[in-house]
Amino acid sequence: MGYVKNHFEKPIIIWILVFLVLGSHSLTHPLYQSYQERPGEGTEIEFRFNGEHRLSALLGVALPAVVYPSSDCAPDNASVTCHQFGDFATYKVTNIDEMCTQIEWTSTNARRLEDCFLIRDDQHFYGGAESHWQYWPVNPDPKQESAYITSDAKTGFSDFGNVAENYWLFSQGASIHVEENTPFFLSWNTTRPGQLCFISADQYPYDARTVLTLNYTVCVGPDVKSVHVTNFPKWYKKPAGMLDQGMLLRPIWSTTAAPNQSEVVSLARQIVQHGFQGSSHIEIQDRWETCHGEMDFGPDKFPDPKEMVDEILSLGLKITLWTHPFINLECPVFVDALENHRLIVDQKGNVAFGDWQNEDLTSLVDVTVPQSATWYKERLAHLQTRYGITSFTFDGGEVQYLPHSSNLPTEFKPNIYTTKFVDLAASFGGMVKTSVARMSQEHPIFTRISDRASHWGNDTGLKSVIPTVLLLGIVGYPFTTPGIVAGQGLIPPGKELYIRWVQVNTFMPAMQFSLPPWATNFDDETIEIVRDCVLLREQYSGDMLSAAFQARTEGRPIIRPLWWLDPTDAMTFTEDQVFLLGDRILVAPVVEEGATSRDIYLPMGTWLDERTNTTYSGPTLLRSYSAPLHVIPYFVKILS
Repeated sequence: MGYVKNHFEKPIIIWILVFLVLGSHSLTHPLYQSYQERPGEGTEIEFRFNGEHRLSALLGVALPAVVYPSSDCAPDNASVTCHQFGDFATYKVTNIDEMCTQIEWTSTNARRLEDCFLIRDDQHFYGGAESHWQYWPVNPDPKQESAYITSDAKTGFSDFGNVAENYWLFSQGASIHVEENTPFFLSWNTTRPGQLCFISADQYPYDARTVLTLNYTVCVGPDVKSVHVTNFPKWYKKPAGMLDQGMLLRPIWSTTAAPNQSEVVSLARQIVQHGFQGSSHIEIQDRWETCHGEMDFGPDKFPDPKEMVDEILSLGLKITLWTHPFINLECPVFVDALENHRLIVDQKGNVAFGDWQNEDLTSLVDVTVPQSATWYKERLAHLQTRYGITSFTFDGGEVQYLPHSSNLPTEFKPNIYTTKFVDLAASFGGMVKTSVARMSQEHPIFTRISDRASHWGNDTGLKSVIPTVLLLGIVGYPFTTPGIVAGQGLIPPGKELYIRWVQVNTFMPAMQFSLPPWATNFDDETIEIVRDCVLLREQYSGDMLSAAFQARTEGRPIIRPLWWLDPTDAMTFTEDQVFLLGDRILVAPVVEEGATSRDIYLPMGTWLDERTNTTYSGPTLLRSYSAPLHVIPYFVKILS
């Protein structure tokens, strides 16, 4: 039979002394209240701010019923709640500052610890990891219990994608951060309906530990924005500098996969001929090498790479190369990498092989070892010196491509590989773009969302773009590129999808094309609309630079959710196809196939529709705002 255990069941004299010492100021501390131990179900705890509900959780849901009831392991400490379940497990709850409470589980016997947060119907949450199905907030996307590791979202290997951070934010004014050294699994709204569950477990892909821990911090406050702004910097750094402004503001052009020299030069000439000569650069995509990992141009396809680069530079464009940490067995460089211990090995010391891009016997450079990372960087630097390459786009680095028994540093294994890969990439400067990130917020480089498909849906289609960019901004990656316009599907996009995708990207950090607007399946109107979008982007380049400066100095996202302007307005919590560029530009693009109008919610403030010269006072809902194919709905906030 469970019993009621109240956090305030401490000797009354202690509480009187605490109040006398702290005075009324202590009333601003977040309060937590333990209710009842229920064997086999857990102990319910509620987190409050100034007496108002913020979050509820069940602690210890994986504990066997036989270990109940617990005993108080800190009876004389008024600032700590501590419960010990025999010699099986112990948890401690501590207020660490005016907004935050730390929960610490330890066990030498349990191989699984689990706490679950109860998400009410009116509660929305944000953050965490990129997903194949992307929503804002993330509530509609249930998650089966999976290891919380970086993976290639398009492969379906895991429920979690290329960027994964242990941070979640809640609309009622709360956040949770889980310690990075946790052998961490997560589930949402599946085996435990309506519950977000954090699990620490000794199983693949983590190594067994002598002491199993599950440590996390819950912070509460008056609203979602203040909780985020106040507490996010406690765990994550802001960018340490500014990245390349040309790449931030001007169009990027990608080649097709497996390009050749004549195709690259032809693309550069067409960019200039069609009036896009002010673009940033050309990105040469995959399969320019003789084989994956050789890091030199294949002479059959690129007879004179230096001549190619020189011509592109003469047209006012820069040039970057797509690269990765893989080496195929058939590459000549594989022997050098093997003999000099540059590759990931398993726990028996043998080189580990994996499968990447459907190629058998692919090895992986061990970027967690400084000597191997230096070797890898030197090879890339040689490409720059020899041919005049400006920078690189780094693909790969996801944990899913590691062997099952890789011999990596243990404490932060296996996500440490992603972190070290981005550390390496960042050394090549402000035009670097990576496809992965993990504890990489300090680097002033571009993080791209995972590859999109050429369709309209939330499953990596057009509707997933804004939610993904918003998510990455909230977990600390303001310099997020929204991917290639219209995705990378096998079937070319139609004109409508292409133009609507361009419009979504117009106010985003970076605008990247692979299929150019002058492609044969488009027309002159397509080219004209794209030109207008590029001009509109230039018109508001000052707002982009201002938001980028705030990202650098204050750690704020460049692309912000609508609740950023009024975090007490519940209408803003679920606006998933609207975003802010800084605090001044509200963008509401059309993302429904065949639509020529949409509803737009304007939060508090005075908003100018510059296209029609109409002013609106928010909060207000614009019903069926007219947006034919050539129109991007956007509004400028009039600052008082």
